[in-house]
Amino acid sequence: MSSGHRGRCRAYSVAGRGRAAFPWIPYLPQEPVYAAVGSNFPESAAYAARIDELVRMHGGAAGVILPMTANRHAESVQRRNRWVRRLGLDTGDCRALRWLVKRSRSMQLVEPARAQSGRCEFAQATARVADTADADRIIRDRGVAILARYGLRLDPATCMALDSRIGQQSHPYQWCRAVPAHS
Repeated sequence: MSSGHRGRCRAYSVAGRGRAAFPWIPYLPQEPVYAAVGSNFPESAAYAARIDELVRMHGGAAGVILPMTANRHAESVQRRNRWVRRLGLDTGDCRALRWLVKRSRSMQLVEPARAQSGRCEFAQATARVADTADADRIIRDRGVAILARYGLRLDPATCMALDSRIGQQSHPYQWCRAVPAHS
């Protein structure tokens, strides 16, 4: 979604489980109204009524921010490959990399003939490749259930993955649209 599309929503829900890192929240536009649902904040009937009121006051549509799963192993391998290139360890017979891979459960060596770069590089060990798509679908499904308690219907087809960062570390999130369930 373009930022213009997000700008038409005036009420936003952050549906989570109280653990997600949302480093960009202080930088969100101040015009919309933000409310957390399904988080570690204690929710009451009065809170639910206030959420309903906020959504109705702002046209009935809501934007929903859901956490996403980050593949930390892949990020670690990319960071290690940058160091390997800087130190020149990716050329020749790659003896140092072979030594490291023998002592690692999380990495495997990609030989120069098979690497896109034509040099030795690390890759995630097959057993460590995370299925982030399934984890993200579970998060979306939980979001659907949480929003239903507030009379909102999340449209998973509108969800798009966006990225935020704390330093070099990625904290991806999903941006979705929700509408009143009775519409």
